[in-house]
Amino acid sequence: MLTTFREKAAAIWEEEDGIGTLEVILIIAVILIIALLFRKSIQALIEKLLKNMETKSEQFLN
Repeated sequence: MLTTFREKAAAIWEEEDGIGTLEVILIIAVILIIALLFRKSIQALIEKLLKNMETKSEQFLN
């Protein structure tokens, strides 16, 4: 009985299925931190792109 418990504990310890989930969570966290650090510049870039899109669409429709 003790041997099977040790074998199961060793199998759980060596299992690597959860590592993928952890990596995804860490990548998302890093992306969020970068987005928060550069929030103002990202927001300015998006506003500039939207204004540019608006003027180009007005030129196309006229």
